[in-house]
Amino acid sequence: MGDLLVSDPDEVALLGPQRASEQWSFYEKAAPRLQAGDQALIARMETTLAAVMAQIDCTACGRCCAHMGPAVSTDEAGLLAAALAVSAEDLRRRYLRPMWPGAAADDQVWLLPDPCPLHDGRLCTVYAARPQVCRDFPQAVGANAAERLAIWVDMARICPITYHTVERLLIAENDPTAANGA
Repeated sequence: MGDLLVSDPDEVALLGPQRASEQWSFYEKAAPRLQAGDQALIARMETTLAAVMAQIDCTACGRCCAHMGPAVSTDEAGLLAAALAVSAEDLRRRYLRPMWPGAAADDQVWLLPDPCPLHDGRLCTVYAARPQVCRDFPQAVGANAAERLAIWVDMARICPITYHTVERLLIAENDPTAANGA
């Protein structure tokens, strides 16, 4: 599949919703196989994602930073606070939001809001200290392959990498003679 990939996130924002129904139908068929441990499909997901990621510069987009509100662990909050030269309390007050408003700070799950206040519109201003979920997106977010695919399909409306990965998986699923995403 040597096709040219649309890397402009604005174009993907138009294409993604148009393809969402077919992509979710693909997910509905693939999820039970992934939950059963279909190694061929899992391998196809990995090779397809790698092939797409090799063609699209993730740092040229930043849409995930505008649409995701990831949890920040205590250790990650410490790294972020150090990178920003603020205290942990200042970090929470200025940059994070609570998952459960009203809960005690120590019992709280802290989230980066969306859009991320640490993103300048194109790049992360604390890239070296970014949370693990930000490091892992889109390749490893999700507890298992079925959850990863669901996240990819959901994010395909905004992320050029997940959009093309899902599209290539869908094509390969519908046409067994198609290449495995390369």
